[in-house]
Amino acid sequence: MEKHRGKQIRRSLEATYRVFSRWQPDVRADLIGGMIEVTVLASGSSGNALLVRSGDCCVLVDAGLSARRLGACLESCGVAPGSLSGILLTDLGYATRQVVESVRGVHALLIETNHDEALLQNDTRRPWSVKQRILSRHGHLSNSAAAEIVAEVATDALRHVLLGHLSRDCNSPELAVLAVGSRLEAGGRQAVQVRCARADEEAPMLRLVV
Repeated sequence: MEKHRGKQIRRSLEATYRVFSRWQPDVRADLIGGMIEVTVLASGSSGNALLVRSGDCCVLVDAGLSARRLGACLESCGVAPGSLSGILLTDLGYATRQVVESVRGVHALLIETNHDEALLQNDTRRPWSVKQRILSRHGHLSNSAAAEIVAEVATDALRHVLLGHLSRDCNSPELAVLAVGSRLEAGGRQAVQVRCARADEEAPMLRLVV
């Protein structure tokens, strides 16, 4: 029964992605206007997924969970997989100038803080080639790299920063929050709230309304 239910959810998500992968104008308009609620379903090396809602529009950003777990998370939010307005798949290993300029002035920012560079360098389980890839422009953002990006895009409008995709082996919420928070404080942005989105399945989902 559970296996059949998982297949149904997977088919529903795949169908939704095919239908809305071109991003219909009315979907974009629904997200631009009105209040936006962001629910982090999961964020970490094991998978990322968050739900963005505005009015009747529901968009899933990334789908890095099993179909069964993703369906359960959506249902706990009162959203049926088949009712999604679209699915957006993202990836960020390096923030270009265009990316930085496009998000400057936002009220809330979700950014990857994948690893602490010292912990990664000292990790004995990862070969040097893997470490080089992670540290490259095709890899992942470190705590310090993310902190610099946040400081650069921050204006008086910024109120919330969510840190995601933390490595279980080479990072910790405390290190990530300290890196970004201290950089913001150095720039006079003490009022910005910095939090981590947890990947643990038992952790409560994080909601943010902007």
